[in-house]
Amino acid sequence: MHAQVSMLSMIFMAVSGTIALMLPLALIIFFRRRKGADLISAGIGAAVMILFAFVLESGVHKLVAQSPLHEPIGENFIAYGIYGGVMAALFEEVGRYLAMRFLMKKQWNNPSNALMYGAGHGGIEAIVLLTITTINNLAYSFMINRGMMEGLIQKLPQTAQVRMQEAVQKLIMSPAPVFLLGAVERISAISLQICLSVFVWLAVTRREKKYFILAFGLHFLFDTLAVLVNHWMGTVVTEIILLLAVITVVLLTVRLWKRVKRRMSVL
Repeated sequence: MHAQVSMLSMIFMAVSGTIALMLPLALIIFFRRRKGADLISAGIGAAVMILFAFVLESGVHKLVAQSPLHEPIGENFIAYGIYGGVMAALFEEVGRYLAMRFLMKKQWNNPSNALMYGAGHGGIEAIVLLTITTINNLAYSFMINRGMMEGLIQKLPQTAQVRMQEAVQKLIMSPAPVFLLGAVERISAISLQICLSVFVWLAVTRREKKYFILAFGLHFLFDTLAVLVNHWMGTVVTEIILLLAVITVVLLTVRLWKRVKRRMSVL
């Protein structure tokens, strides 16, 4: 009997993929109904993520991969972590700033649009990176369990065969709880994206550059630490540390948000 992907693993994949899809939708509905935020803010956030991260940033990564910088960056995990952190912060925070500065002027009157933007920005990232990946992994898992995967792999080019075989082994050998880590990661990421959106919103509407610098610095820090800590301590410890760090940022952001709203109500 050939090796199979456990049913529990497949259930946990489905749970993670569903959370990545439903959490952003729930946040968007909440911010719309309870806070009166505009749906267009979520749409702009999603569009910025697609354009600046999935298109422009990915394009730069491809250019770097074909340049002399590829080896020194790829072979040194510290350099790779710093490079990834800088690129993510640069493209996403600049995109976030430009969108809020020039595309969301009509939304400036309601600060909750910052939250709505963050839900769209982080939400589309979660859906693309986890929900769609989950659908693919579940499809592969069903094929593995029915003995159909080997025939598919043999039809692929040699290099693609190696990658697919590695993916198959990962699905089979990974402990089931590992597939829940994706949900933890996306919850942390969406929460952080909302906080970063608040900071950039304040930078735009209050014209205080310190908030943009804060957003850029935090984005760089989290993305860089994710690579470094994962290298030193593994995925589970990394996700726990990042979750605790995000909770701290969320609590500080809530305090700042309340203080700013009190000042606005006085004015």
